Parts: sequence; structure tokens; C-alpha cells
Amino acid sequence: MKKKKVSVRIITLSLIIVLLLGAIGFMSYKTFFADSRLRKLGYSYRQIRVLKEQEIADQVTTFNQSLLYALSSREFNKDNLPYYLLFDSQMDLTRIANALAERYTVQQVSQMRQFMTDEQLEAVIDYEKIDDILALKGIMEKGYDLADSVFLANKLPTGSLSHFLSLYQLSEPENYLRYLENGYDDDTICLIYNKLGDEGFNDLCFMKYFNEVYGLLSSELFRVDLLPRYLMHYNNTTSMTVAKSINEVNANRDAVEITDYSTLDVRNPLKVTESSLTMLVNRSHQLDKTYMPQNLKEADADYRYGPAELNEETLSAFRMMADTCLQETGKQILIYSGYRSYSDIQKDYQQALIDSANNYQLIDSFMFKAGFDENQTGLAVEITEKGQEKDDFSSSAALKWLKENAHEYGFVLRYPQGREFLTKIYFSDTHFRYVGNEAASIMKTYGWTLEEYHYLLSGD
Repeated sequence: MKKKKVSVRIITLSLIIVLLLGAIGFMSYKTFFADSRLRKLGYSYRQIRVLKEQEIADQVTTFNQSLLYALSSREFNKDNLPYYLLFDSQMDLTRIANALAERYTVQQVSQMRQFMTDEQLEAVIDYEKIDDILALKGIMEKGYDLADSVFLANKLPTGSLSHFLSLYQLSEPENYLRYLENGYDDDTICLIYNKLGDEGFNDLCFMKYFNEVYGLLSSELFRVDLLPRYLMHYNNTTSMTVAKSINEVNANRDAVEITDYSTLDVRNPLKVTESSLTMLVNRSHQLDKTYMPQNLKEADADYRYGPAELNEETLSAFRMMADTCLQETGKQILIYSGYRSYSDIQKDYQQALIDSANNYQLIDSFMFKAGFDENQTGLAVEITEKGQEKDDFSSSAALKWLKENAHEYGFVLRYPQGREFLTKIYFSDTHFRYVGNEAASIMKTYGWTLEEYHYLLSGD
């Protein structure tokens, strides 16, 4: 009996020893081959030890320098291992991978890795989260920079993406969104671009929505410089088709000569309550008698014929324009008249009536009643040339220079000859209006008066 118990113990002990040896052998075998696998991938013994300490050795299938940087970084996060393994760079991208992991799935980052450089991925963490990675890919492949691509990928409606990508690269792609915001559909937006080109597309991006635009642009007879007139004529004439409107305006049949300006007063004019550089004041847009422009400033003596005030920005632009005109032509332009108050305009109008024996037809052809005169805005300026009579300005070299260059300083000739049917006042070569560089450049490019610009881009 005693011998039997000893035998059982020996057998049990032997089994335990065999199991231990087997386990040790298995572990040794596994370690040897695991280490061998990692060694073949290029990892050193020290690096393998770190991988094992982090319990990630089994998940590593390639040599990855970015992973090694992460392992040695204080910012290492074991949960972000799949993100580290997506990179293989000679730069430490641990911070970038961690930041991407906070906002994107591994699949999304993997998609971005296919078409973005490490530098772009580093930059993308500074932008708002991108929901549609494939949209971003399509936009970037079109040649847009990262900032524009992220913005557009997040803002373009899904249904608009293919239309947008069908266009040649836009210099100002955000303008596509402005057309959408103004109510234009994708087909019309693409037509605008294809018809007007990049420059015209950008110029008209703030155009209010008109149902007739698609039909107008589709016509072979369409001229962009006449676009406001097409719309005005179409909307102001009964039983007018788009095609007929184009034919009428192209033939200049909308340009009705005005003989009695006193009949043009509007009984219920629009009240102008908000100030802007392109604010329209004319026979149908009225300022209140209490309107007073802000930031009025007295012009320096070297820039005026007599006492004159202008809006400060307007005055600054005039000084630059006058200095350049003097340098390039040798002619010095001066402010003949600037801001005038409601009461001053009213007094001048009444005096002109008295002097003309109440000839309203004559006075209204070259003067506005108080409230309808844009000199009250502080943005309008009457210009003359030093040493010349005001009436001689139309033949001066300075005026020729102004007509070619004033838009570069934000000014336009407000009442040009031949456009009286739009401005509703006799032409004047001395009256200029400050509208800002952008609006002035557009008006110069297309030959528009402020009435046309305002109708097309402001909506009143």
C-alpha cells in the first residue's frame, strides 16, 4: 500500500514536470519564432521587448518607424495603435495620429492616407471635421488647395458635387456656394460659368435670383453687359418674352429719350434707410431729411476748390486718385462740391427754380429734389481741374484719365452720356461717385451705371 502511494506521487510529479517542460518549450518556441518574425521585419531586440511590454507584438506585421516614434513618445496611446500603423514616416507623427483618432475612424484616416501627404494630414487637424472624405478626395484631385477643399466638402450639398466637379477649376470656388445661397440651381450655375467664364462668374456671384437668367444666357444673342437691361425691360414691359427682350435691348429700343424730366418723379419712392458704399439714391430711392452720413471729413485745401466735406474713406480714395492723376498727367483735380445737407439741396433747388422762372422741366433735367440727391450721402463728388472753368472739364486731359482709371480707386462716372434713360438725369462729366474698388471694377468692366449694378446685385 505504501509502495502504491509513492508510485502515484511519482506519476503525478512526472506529469507536472512534463507539463511544465511542455509549457516552457512551447513558450520558448513561440518566443523564438515570434522574435524571429519581428527580427526579420527589421526590429531590434530592444524594440521587440518594448512591443511585448505594450502587448502589441502580435499586431505588428510590418516594420513601422512611426510606431517606434509613438512607442518612445509620452503621448503614446495603446488604443490608437491602428492609427500609428497607418503611417510610416521618418518624422514623429504621434501627435497627429492621436488628433486624427479623436475625430475620425480608422477607415476614414486610411482613406485620407490614399490621397493626402503627411503635411496635409497634419494641417487637416486644424480644420473642422470632414464628414465626406470621398467628396474631399474629388475636390482635392481637381486641384483645389486643402483649405478650399475642406470648406467645400463640408458646405457643398451632395447633389451639387458632381456639377461643381464638372467645371474647370474656379479661382474663387466659394462663389459656387453664393449662387446656391441666392437660389440658383446647379444647371444654371454651370451655365453662368460656361457662358461668362471665371471672371464673369465671380463678378456676378451676388446676383439675386431671376427666373429669366437661364433663358437669357441660353440665347446666342445674349450679351453680359446688357444683362441688367434685359431684365429691366422684361420685367417692366407687359407681354414681353425673354427672346423679345433680348432683341429689343440689343437694338437699343429700351433707350427711350427723356424730354420732360419733371414727369419722372415717383410718388411712392423706396426709402433708403441703410448706408453702404453702393447705396442707390435717385428719383425712385429717397433719403430721409434727417439722414446724415457718418465719418464726414473736411478736405485739405490742396484737394478742394472751396470748402468741401466727404465720407472719410471717399476722401482718402480721392486724395490717392488726385495724386496719381497729377503724377501721370500733370493735371491737378480738385473737389468742386462734396457733401450737401438736405436743407442745402432744397435751397439750391428752390433758387434754381426761381432763376428759371419755375421751369421744372429744365431744372429737373440736371438737378434732383432734396432727398433724391446722392450728394447727401457724402459719397458723391463734383470734380474740376485746377486752373480751368468747371464747364471746360469735359475736354480736359484729367477727365480722360479719370474715365480710364477712376475705378481703380473706387470711383465711377455716375451720370455718363447716353445712359440718361437709366439714370433719369442729364449726363454730367464732373459728377463721380465712390462705390468701392470691387463694385467700381465690375461697373467699369461691363459699362454699367449704378442703377444697373444695383438692380442686378442689390435687388431693389
